[in-house]
Amino acid sequence: MFQSRNGEQLSVVFDIGSYMSNRSLAIQMYAITEGEPDFYADVTMNLKGNLPHYCAYIDVVNTPELANFLEKSEVAYPTGLSKRSGFNDYPLYIFDVESLKRMDAKGLEGYERENDILIKPELKDKIR
Repeated sequence: MFQSRNGEQLSVVFDIGSYMSNRSLAIQMYAITEGEPDFYADVTMNLKGNLPHYCAYIDVVNTPELANFLEKSEVAYPTGLSKRSGFNDYPLYIFDVESLKRMDAKGLEGYERENDILIKPELKDKIR
């Protein structure tokens, strides 16, 4: 459950993909309203540059409650880095692969295919 700025508890689903311009991780959030998904927010921002796989800038300007939700849900973690765009700073988060898979397995597969990701990060750790 996602708690909106005004305190409303929302059941949400996610759509995972990649931005066309740089293939970075793109995530949109939809609130379930009357049994149907209704667009709620862009979780990620498409800012210039190439990012490490499974990383994205979070739109905390339009939806400030996102950072807390992602961290408490153990979906994503702050890297301590951010990027300025206009008058705002957007924090860079790294997303947990298993959480992304639970959020939208088909979308995650498309993102990984777009980015030629063949070995999952957790498998790399086991290889070392």
